[in-house]
Amino acid sequence: MATWEDGWLNGGKMPPYDFPRELLPEALDIADAWGRDGRFRCILEEWVPRARAAVELVYLLYNGFRLRGQSEKRQRPIPVLTQLMYTMPYPTDSEELRIRMRELFASAVQEWCRIREQFGEELEGAP
Repeated sequence: MATWEDGWLNGGKMPPYDFPRELLPEALDIADAWGRDGRFRCILEEWVPRARAAVELVYLLYNGFRLRGQSEKRQRPIPVLTQLMYTMPYPTDSEELRIRMRELFASAVQEWCRIREQFGEELEGAP
């Protein structure tokens, strides 16, 4: 497990990242747009009600998850933006950024479904 991954999952200090700073505002804009896009939310609506799916989508993109009662330790999936900042090779332009974010989102949703089956309502958003 990579140092950043261990730090994130265990609530530890995160190491610095080398993600291209010029792409970070665009990545945030993409995540914000996806958070409002029903096409992304509807994937989660097969598992949880619409209002809850909207919140879960934010956790998938930005915050991540933990088990109820655990204040520090987090659960997979690691949020899309966190993975993006630490997973190399980094995208070099807008097109690569969007492709990478879609790949990370697909992977995060798959993990979310698996972990949701395992923990059910005990899975909650991390602060």
